[in-house]
Amino acid sequence: MLTRLHRDESGSLIMVLLASIVIGGLIVVVFSDVRTGQLTARSDRDFNQAIQVADAGVQRAFTQLALIEPDDPIQSLDEVLPIDGGETSWTATRVGETRWQVRSEGRFGEATRVVEATIGPHQVFSLAAFADLRIELRGGNVSDSYNATGTNRLGRVGSNNEITLRGNATVDWVMRYNNATYGEKGTVVVGVETVPEPAYLPNLGEQAYADDGPCFGRNDGAYTGQYRLVRGHTYCFSNVTFPAGNHQLQAADPPTTEPTRIYIAPSGTLRLEGQGNDPDCTKVACVNLPSGFNASTLTPRPEATALLIYLANGTVSANNHTSIAAGIYAPTSDCAGPNAQGDIYGSIVCRTLDGRGGWKFHYDERFRDVVADDFTVQGWREEHTGTTSFGSG
Repeated sequence: MLTRLHRDESGSLIMVLLASIVIGGLIVVVFSDVRTGQLTARSDRDFNQAIQVADAGVQRAFTQLALIEPDDPIQSLDEVLPIDGGETSWTATRVGETRWQVRSEGRFGEATRVVEATIGPHQVFSLAAFADLRIELRGGNVSDSYNATGTNRLGRVGSNNEITLRGNATVDWVMRYNNATYGEKGTVVVGVETVPEPAYLPNLGEQAYADDGPCFGRNDGAYTGQYRLVRGHTYCFSNVTFPAGNHQLQAADPPTTEPTRIYIAPSGTLRLEGQGNDPDCTKVACVNLPSGFNASTLTPRPEATALLIYLANGTVSANNHTSIAAGIYAPTSDCAGPNAQGDIYGSIVCRTLDGRGGWKFHYDERFRDVVADDFTVQGWREEHTGTTSFGSG
């Protein structure tokens, strides 16, 4: 007789239920993780896109403001504009004849970001001496100013990174752009000013040789003082050397008040030669100084705005006792002055500037009215939605 065995399967049922619960929990966890990842990715996407939309608002403002003439009475402008699935709203407030403060708010999905910028012609010759990375003045270095009839305390020196005054160096102002460090030595006649944003330094020398630039496809060779430069003309030299002698500009026919512009090709250099104490400029280079110029009384007053020199990358160097009246714009160049006396009347902008010896900087105040030809976006920065970097008024 066969006996049928009955197996108790209640334990198997419990195991099935437990497995179902575990698997269900895993599904919930995985779904939750996937959902969280999707939300995080979407949030990151919205955050990154919002700044792009805000920047698009600044660029839109730029195109609109560039069309407004200086004598146009309009004082503000605003616009709300859909861009790439988001929306930007920007406002522009006039703060000068051709300068505007722009605030743009970009919204994309759940994110909102704000950028601000100043838009207008760029003033590249605003200081007596400026260096992007480091300016160091020593010994008898001086920075003062002059104009057509008198003088004010506008001999300012500055940097985006490091300013050092040593010994009895004397300057009117120290300008700490980008909160540059400042070694508090020497003598500062007026005071120290701190600007949170870095000074804007477009490479105008390099731009001149780019497509549509004044020197595109052009090469006037090396200049070594072999002829007089003509007032109001534009030159595109591979290198520039001013040897000993007084290199005055030749008047144009018909006469013009436009400056002479020199663009030195990428990697080309600017050099002032000669040495020795020579007030008559027969042994040293004296560039754009008026006939009969007296350095001790600054008469006749050099018109430094008549000569503008732009370098793309090469160095700037000057021998002992050389003098030049010009605006020298070389923001990617290292500039070295004479070991003995030397004078720059006008304005100089460099990457680094080491004022060895008694190099003196005399700012021509007429440069306050000289701007670059380009209409630019300057001081671009992001702000919190509830704050602004623009001061009242």
